[in-house]
Amino acid sequence: MGLNSILKRSKGAILWKLSAALFAIFLISAGSLNAEPSADSSSAGQSASANLAGWELVDNFSGLSHGALNGRNGWTSTSKVKVEADPVSGSGQVMALSGSDEYSFKPFANAIPDEGQGTIFFRMRQIESLDAFAGGSDVSNPSNWSDFEVQVGAQPATGGQLLIRDGGSISGGLTTLYQEVWHCIWLEVDNGSNSYKVYARGGGYDTRVPVLVGDNDSFDFRNGGSQSLKTFFSRTGSNGGELYIDDIYVDSSGFNTTVAAGHCEQNDNLQPPSEGGWKLIDNFNGVSLGSLNAKNGWSATSGVQVVSDPNDGSGRVVSLTGKDQQSSKLFPQEIRNPYDGTLFFRMRRTGSVDGFGGGSDLKVPTVWENFETQVGGQPSDAGKFRVRSENAYLGSSQVFQDETWYCVWIEMDNQTNEYRVFARGGQYDARTTISADGKTTFDFRNGGSSALRSFFGRTGQAGGTLYFDDIYVDADNKNSSKPGGDCPTAAPPQEDTPTPEPTSTATSIPTNTPTNTPTNTPVNTPTATSTLTPTPEPTETSTLTQTPTPTQEVIESTPLPINTPTVAPTQIPEETPTAVSTATPNPTSTATATATATIEGTVQPDATPVFTQTPTVIPTSSPTEEPENPQNLLVKIYFPIALLNE
Repeated sequence: MGLNSILKRSKGAILWKLSAALFAIFLISAGSLNAEPSADSSSAGQSASANLAGWELVDNFSGLSHGALNGRNGWTSTSKVKVEADPVSGSGQVMALSGSDEYSFKPFANAIPDEGQGTIFFRMRQIESLDAFAGGSDVSNPSNWSDFEVQVGAQPATGGQLLIRDGGSISGGLTTLYQEVWHCIWLEVDNGSNSYKVYARGGGYDTRVPVLVGDNDSFDFRNGGSQSLKTFFSRTGSNGGELYIDDIYVDSSGFNTTVAAGHCEQNDNLQPPSEGGWKLIDNFNGVSLGSLNAKNGWSATSGVQVVSDPNDGSGRVVSLTGKDQQSSKLFPQEIRNPYDGTLFFRMRRTGSVDGFGGGSDLKVPTVWENFETQVGGQPSDAGKFRVRSENAYLGSSQVFQDETWYCVWIEMDNQTNEYRVFARGGQYDARTTISADGKTTFDFRNGGSSALRSFFGRTGQAGGTLYFDDIYVDADNKNSSKPGGDCPTAAPPQEDTPTPEPTSTATSIPTNTPTNTPTNTPVNTPTATSTLTPTPEPTETSTLTQTPTPTQEVIESTPLPINTPTVAPTQIPEETPTAVSTATPNPTSTATATATATIEGTVQPDATPVFTQTPTVIPTSSPTEEPENPQNLLVKIYFPIALLNE
């Protein structure tokens, strides 16, 4: 054999051995990829991307538009089961069940066979009191409670416990289902023994924990039998409530302890909003004119209408006209405790209005008590903003001008249950702090630890017309920027300025008027003197208003009587807030007006006259006529300035 042949044979042998070694390494690697996870490797907290081999998606609602779920993606549901935005992140979609006796179901792509084992995974989140359950069924079209085989949930009377169906009864687990927190739930099903175990993570549990009832961690199917588990099923009870469900998966091949998808929130490390910045609630563009109810996710009464902008007819806005009208819509992203957030909207009134806009912690608020933050106007303080602080309405010093669009910011601290209000528009060409009764920080109406979840607008008994437009929320910031719409500024309306009262006693001597000297000079002495308490001048009418009672939603105003003066005396009588004192002249004397000074409006706070001596009146042959004051309107009263005999 030649040298070349030997070299070729040696080289081939080396290459063959190298190829065989590489192939062996490949087989070992493939085996390790397909091997079942060990107890250590399958601990809670493993990323979903590393463990999706066994999970099959039932639904995560991605790509579905908001609205009724029934008939989409293979779902069958009642009317109040809807697709909504994730209330935490504001992005992505989830399934929401609200109200009484609502249900939804969807078949698994691969059922958990009889005598087999499998796992159902989903995330669930409750809002306040809840009467609802979710789990698996062996029925193709479940609707009744008896159609469940495995189920977990909550009921109002159990104080937040995660409840488990165990054969013929419901038992309270030792695990708490925390409110407004996404929990991950695993149902490990043994369809041979008709039993299952429950695991949870989230809330107070930062790892996957078994849900126990006493010392028991294994529970019986509701009915049992030899059927496969083939359908995901969720249902609310007669007490209703609100249940969110997302990221539903099934592994029909065995027990799977990994997190299939999503986030299992912990109480001490709640998921922050996915991003800050403004998110649109509604600007009504493209919404048809007419009733707002059931459009774009709104719930509204009949007096809430989509109309053209009353300022220029361009664009569309919403109006609340008449008494006891209301409208509400969910935020695309809720303002969670303990985060800050800002609600922005434009607001306009026509005439006197009894109405407010603000935020609520309820999904569909309807009554005044459902507000947490609110700003608006009332007839008792016409022309000024009013703000609710805990149990009282406070009158501000900032003008709420008629037929003018204002931009309004409500900056909320959901940890301290406090908020501030800012406005721009009308006479305010910059963002201006609303102050009321000396306060610039106001308390939530009810307080608590719930998230702020919806925009709420409402009118009271006095009605009026209130407009809203360009409604936005920033669920993670106190945001002072303006997201949309114009807040036109203008000079404040001009008001008549009354002539002030004299501040000291003066003698008025006419320059060209002859004086008749009588033979007897009677003295005119007032019968009573009282101290004047100054009253602020009304901005529109002379009607004086009373301070509102804090517990009333609508505060009425009562005009105070104005007494008609008789013959004008030589000095102006002092007044109290509830009556006008008059001086009665000597009946045998009359007064001649030889020069006059004009006093308009009501008495100003710094204009109390002081007279130190009694003047002498020069009588004439004809009496002075009484002024008239029909309908308690503002009048001009002319008082004679008498000559003094000194």
